[in-house]
Amino acid sequence: MKRLLTIAVLLILSNVGHSQSNVGSGSASTNADGTSRVAATPTSLFYDGFETSFDTGAKWNSPTSAGGGVGEAFVSGGGAITLGTGTTINGYSYVQSQVTYQPVPPGFLVFEDAIKVDTTIPANTEAFWGFGTSPASPTAAVPITEGCGFEIQSSGTAGTAKMFAVCFAGSTRNNIQDLSAATGNSKQPTDGNTHVYFVYFRGDRYWFAIDSPTNIVAQQFNGANGPNVNTQPLKIQAVAGTIAPVSSLTITVASVWVGDSGSNGVYSAASGSQASAIQTIQSTATESGHILKGSAGNFYGVVVTSTVNGLVMIFNSATVPGDGAVTPIYCLRLTPDSGGSGTVSISFLPGPPALFTTGISVAMSTGTNCASKTASATAWITGLVK
Repeated sequence: MKRLLTIAVLLILSNVGHSQSNVGSGSASTNADGTSRVAATPTSLFYDGFETSFDTGAKWNSPTSAGGGVGEAFVSGGGAITLGTGTTINGYSYVQSQVTYQPVPPGFLVFEDAIKVDTTIPANTEAFWGFGTSPASPTAAVPITEGCGFEIQSSGTAGTAKMFAVCFAGSTRNNIQDLSAATGNSKQPTDGNTHVYFVYFRGDRYWFAIDSPTNIVAQQFNGANGPNVNTQPLKIQAVAGTIAPVSSLTITVASVWVGDSGSNGVYSAASGSQASAIQTIQSTATESGHILKGSAGNFYGVVVTSTVNGLVMIFNSATVPGDGAVTPIYCLRLTPDSGGSGTVSISFLPGPPALFTTGISVAMSTGTNCASKTASATAWITGLVK
């Protein structure tokens, strides 16, 4: 009797387990590392959809091009930028983020961008997008010193270019996976349309996907192929070969973002030192403007209170600009309430902050034109910077 009861219990448990494993589609959605995909969407660390301009105030370094490379150009009407190899031997063009991104183990940094390349890739061209740094003068042979991403490698025949998932270590190229149809796994897009490219990166392992995080096209289970330096900026680059291309390879970038699958937000260790802490800078009396930092730094936010209807302007400047034509990085509308006072704020907490390359200053202006400043000494300003 006891044995029969035991068998019955085992059968019941077996059926319960079976029914649970077949809920929904019958199989769990898993990541490349075998874990179930039940985590929240990665925390956003960076985003640029190029809606109004190419932002060199807080997001990108100034575009770089030389030797005939076609420099970054903002697409008329917004929504994309372009850059290209040009048609001169060893010409190059690239854009690079101001911020470098530190790995976040046990989570992953997630790089995603929407990119379109020509249907027929010109011969003798190279392109890269992902995390990486390049030599002072990148070449098709050594385009990147340290990094991981997607690369187009084109030989001497137009239309035969191959796409690779690739990493670089000490300027050495390590192809993780050939994505071409000719000699690889046939995952390379060849239709000339915009596609979304993903790099999940942790230093000790990474994987690559196209158009969907689940469409994994390549992966590496250790850091043997690099990079040697894991903290890297975003990089999008096009380089001409040692033979002049007949036509320029054009890269069209519709959007770029970086996320953190561990939802860490900021990468800073706790410390009691003033050098590592966020600084609070504030007014001692109502004023028309305040310098939050007189040199390059990180902007975490500001709160401004005033009794007038006007604009709060935030500048990438070591001084408060004079009245007249101005180009603020941020321009916020402040409207007093029925009590005669109003407050407006902007915050990047918990991070990452906005990077200002020259300085950080704030001004209170009357009027409604963000391109013109008229000082109003009515503001109480409190800012957070580092």
